[in-house]
Parts: sequence; structure tokens; C-alpha cells
Amino acid sequence: MPQAQLVIWSLAFLATPGLLYPIQFATGTLRTDASPESIAHGLLLFRLFFITLTMTSIGLVALVIWDGVYPDRRDARILTPLPVPGRTLIGARLLALAALCGIFVVGINAIPTILYAPTITHFGGAANQVRGLLAFVIANGLAGTFVFSALVTLQGIALNVGGKRATDRLSVAMQILFIAALLQMIFLLPRVATMLPADLASGPARAMPSVWFVGLYDVIGGRPAAGAPFLATLALAATAASVAGSILLFVMTHARLTKRALEAKEGSTRERRLLSLNRAGNLFASATTRAVFLFTLKSLSRSRSHRLLVAMYVGGATALVVSGLLPAVVRDGLAGFTRPTLELLSAPLVMTFWTLIGLRVAMSIPIEPKANWVFRLGEPADRMAALDGMRAAMIVVAVLPASLFAFVTALTLWGVWAALAHTAICSMMGWALVEVLMMGVRKPAQEITSYNFFFQRFEIGRKLIKVRS
Repeated sequence: MPQAQLVIWSLAFLATPGLLYPIQFATGTLRTDASPESIAHGLLLFRLFFITLTMTSIGLVALVIWDGVYPDRRDARILTPLPVPGRTLIGARLLALAALCGIFVVGINAIPTILYAPTITHFGGAANQVRGLLAFVIANGLAGTFVFSALVTLQGIALNVGGKRATDRLSVAMQILFIAALLQMIFLLPRVATMLPADLASGPARAMPSVWFVGLYDVIGGRPAAGAPFLATLALAATAASVAGSILLFVMTHARLTKRALEAKEGSTRERRLLSLNRAGNLFASATTRAVFLFTLKSLSRSRSHRLLVAMYVGGATALVVSGLLPAVVRDGLAGFTRPTLELLSAPLVMTFWTLIGLRVAMSIPIEPKANWVFRLGEPADRMAALDGMRAAMIVVAVLPASLFAFVTALTLWGVWAALAHTAICSMMGWALVEVLMMGVRKPAQEITSYNFFFQRFEIGRKLIKVRS
């Protein structure tokens, strides 16, 4: 039931923009008194919005299930001893991925297909209502399928080239990059609208995959604009290539990845990382502060779902920063970086804000609720020390990297004094936000320790418990 509720709420969240925004857009653009050129351009933007929203939403779904696409150690240990042929395991997983993609594609576009596809046809976006409905369904469905299978293909390439361990190390960076790219499609949509001609025959916007599927929509609808057939061919070829690549990679490497998962040594690199964290914890005089600090960092680094949650917030911040800097780069080039501007000065603050919010949300979500009772019984008496450990973890993960980034960039561009002033302001504002977020922690030790999944021996209570999951 919790998984079903998660899918329902996810569908409701992803489908809401497609239901609300087009109402305002249609009333402002698709008017009977508008010129034919204005209506034609508005129809292109209308279709581009739905296709971009579908691609972004399905891409986020693919990133959420990123760690469950290919077999890992747990899958190999559970499924390998079963008397089930390998082709059955491969077919079942591929069908499950296709079903998941189909559920979200249909869930996001079902109501817009009924409400807005006839509107587009009425203003000349398709030859008739039947072709208009088919164009809406096929173009949006293939756009979502393209993004989903493309991310699966990229993950398969990374696993085969770098191996499981290297992919795990780069997974957070790759997820942040993909999330930023997907959200950037939404943020840049107004600027793409100004570059998109009514005939689709020229312009830099033709290089965007979302515009390819607009051309496919035109061709299926029966009223293709100039340049639409070529874009439709690109859309079909890209979708076929991404789907075929994801299937071939999965079929060809399933057995090898399963074998690697069983044979790989566990924890060598992780243990070295944990030792460095232990040395960092020695900076705190209080054992409780040191234990909570280590608990927080180690739990966030070990939990895939929590890493992904924080990565989504960091990716959103990256997309906002890029969308703010990109117009300045296009307008002024590198000369725009020679003086402090609002976009440049706000970049570290945006990154700090989003990262801290993501950390605070992740810390409030339990990884293993059944283990929470142990830490409730062993809750330390010095709650302020526990809060200090949680506060220190947030500063180390979010405030310190952003402040270092602010110092390096400002030093390179504007000199020492500007770098010191910029770093001081970013650090103080980040610290202030940490204090604001800590106001909502009523039971710090209980909340901090409730979300830990892998428990090891620490200094709370001296050999309190050791849980291996």
C-alpha cells in the first residue's frame, strides 16, 4: 500500500502542471481574434510545453529507480539460486521497466489528451479530431519513452565501461547532472519559445530533442509545417535507437553484472572513506556530538534513496544557477564575469539553500523505522550536543563546499578582498539558514538516529548496538 500511494501522489504531482498552466496559456494566446501566424506559433508552443513536461517527468521517474534498473548484490543473492532461467529474469525486469514507464506516461497525459488535444485540433493543429488525439498520445508517449530508455542506456554504458564500483562513485554526480539537464528544459522553455520559428525549418531550437517530437506531432496530425518531416524522422530514429540500446545492453550484460555483483568485494573503498570520516569526527570534544556527526554523514552516504533525494535538490539548484547565468553568457560572453552581478553572487547562496533543505528533508525520513526503538532507549541526555552534531553535518555537507566555491570563483574573477567579503557573506547566511532549519527539531537525538540504515559501533553508550542490514 505505501508503494501504491507513492505512485498515486507522484502521478498527481507530475500531472498538475499539465492541467493548470495550459489554461492560462490558451486564454492568452489561442484567441479567435489573433492572427494566423500568432495562432500557428502558439500551437507550436502549446505542443512543446506538453512534450517538454512529459520528458522531464519521465526522466525524473527514471532517475528515482536508477539503482534498481540493473541487478545488484541483493538481486544476485536472492534470484541466482532459484530454478528460473536467465531469460525469464531478463524478460521480467524489462517488462517491469516498460510497465513503470507506461504507467507514468499514461498517468501524466491521460487527462490533457482529453482536455487539450481537441483544443489544439480546433485551432488548426491537426487535420481532424482523431488524428489530433493520436498525435498527442504518440508524440508525448514516444518522447517519454525516449528519455526513459536513454537514461537506462547511459547507465548500462557506465556500468560496462567503468564497472559497478566506479558507477556507484559517480552515481550522485550523474544524477545531479541529469536532474539539472531535465529541469533546465523547463526553465529554458520561455527562451526556446522566442527562438522557435513557426515553420520549424531553421533555428538553433531544432537541435533540442523536444522540438523533434513537436515535428512528429505535426506529421501525425496531418498538417506538418516546413521542416517537420525531418524532425519527425529524428524523433523516431532517436527513440528506436535508445530503446534498442537499452534492451541490448541489458540482455548482453545481465549475466555478467550478476556475476560481478556476487564476486565483488564489499566495503574496501567504503571502509577507507569511513576512516577519514572518523578522523574528521575527532575535531569535536563531545563524544555525543562526534557520534551524531558521524551517524549523519555515514547514513547519508550509505542510503541510496537519501542520496538521490539530496541529489534532486542539488540538481534543482544547479538548474536554477545555470538558467540565471546562461542568458548573461549569451548576452555578454566571458566579459559578463568580470564584475559582480546578481546572478554570479547568488549562485553559492542558491546552492547552499537547496542543499540544506534537501538535507533537512532527508534527515526527517527514516531509513529503517523498525530500528528506531533502540535509539529511543539510548537517547543521550545532552540533547544540545546531539543538535551540535547534526548542525555540524549540515555545515560540512552544504555550507562549507558552497563557501569554498564562492571563495575560489571570486578570487579568480575579482581579487582577494572581494573573495573574502563574498565568502564571509555566503558562510554567515548559510549558517543562519542552518539555525533556522534546526528550530523545527523537537527531539533531536530521536530524529537524527531514526533514519540510519547501517548501524555500526559508535561512542553513544559505549558499544550500544551493532546492526548489520
